[in-house]
Amino acid sequence: METKKLIGITAAATAAGVLLIIAILLGPCLKPVLKMAYVARILEHEYYFDADMESLTDYALSGMAISTEDPYTNYYPEDYFSDYMENHENSYLGVGIVVGADERAEHLEIMSVTPDSPAERAGLLAGDLILSVDGTEYSADDMDELVKKLRGEREDIGTMFEFLILRNQQDKILLDVEMNVVEKDTVRGKMLEEGIGYLRITGFDRKDSHDEEAKDTYDELLQEEEKLRDKGMKKLILDLRDNPGGDLEVVSDIADYFLPRGIITYTETKQGKRRDIESDAYCVNFPMVVLINGNSASASEVLTAALKDYERATIVGETSFGKGIVQTIFMLPDHSGMSVTTAQYFSPKGNQIHKIGIEPDVVVASGTDLPVSQIPESEDVQLQKAIELIRTKE
Repeated sequence: METKKLIGITAAATAAGVLLIIAILLGPCLKPVLKMAYVARILEHEYYFDADMESLTDYALSGMAISTEDPYTNYYPEDYFSDYMENHENSYLGVGIVVGADERAEHLEIMSVTPDSPAERAGLLAGDLILSVDGTEYSADDMDELVKKLRGEREDIGTMFEFLILRNQQDKILLDVEMNVVEKDTVRGKMLEEGIGYLRITGFDRKDSHDEEAKDTYDELLQEEEKLRDKGMKKLILDLRDNPGGDLEVVSDIADYFLPRGIITYTETKQGKRRDIESDAYCVNFPMVVLINGNSASASEVLTAALKDYERATIVGETSFGKGIVQTIFMLPDHSGMSVTTAQYFSPKGNQIHKIGIEPDVVVASGTDLPVSQIPESEDVQLQKAIELIRTKE
């Protein structure tokens, strides 16, 4: 009896020790975690109908992220997470749109359309509101569901979707869009006139992790710039209008290419931990003008702010979006994941960008609601002002 009692006491002590360790590790998270586990157990054993515990967990985790009221902090179940990661690479299977909530957070809005994508060929435009796809209505809260629907595997190539969109707040239009491979060429260049080159960057994408020959936006920029140099480029207009951002490391490589030695940007966490991202001494040295507008956000603001602080370029256009926060990607053990806002970034001179944006050196209103890709060059007053200014630069 004494032996059994001793074993019982030892087991109880061991269990208590394990619980103590868990409590120490979880700290303030212990109470909500235990509460969630208790609710899950009730649903699993007491709920009359069958409960999908994996689905319940996904909804609970999504709700935790949503409760932060930060649109950039999200939980992604396994299928959604793989799509999310691929969306930041330079090719994927889909239709070629980036969606987000409209200003009233009611509808899903097409924020950008990939050039030469199925979406562009079908006639979808940035600014269109998505009312339904294949007859199913999607609100701003259904973004993950729609994104999953519009992505697929190789055997899904050729799948057709019927989009009902609202254009200019008045015209309802039905468009058929095909699922196919979308190559995201994020840099396009051309010569405007003798000596003046033009580069438009539509996003800052990293290399496709499944393609050894893949390029990122920095690689594309070097290729396009070399073509312009061969044509006699001496001055550059860099167009970042309607650029929603992208990968911080990629945009830092591009900033490094244009800047002298120094800080490109720095980030600070909630705990005050600072991380400096720096450029080396080498940089190209031709005169530059940068174009921005209210849709120039995140990584495009990192580049703009650095070029402005170093006085490497004249900034023309309208105040940028004002997204000055950094997201970190966390992959969970079951291959689901999270994007979490973990830091704020600042310009080299310490200027805050979040919810403020970057003021241009020369303010020029576009005078149109059209996306930049739809504005004829002869009617693009911001571009014409950039050309006028860069002609005087030496």
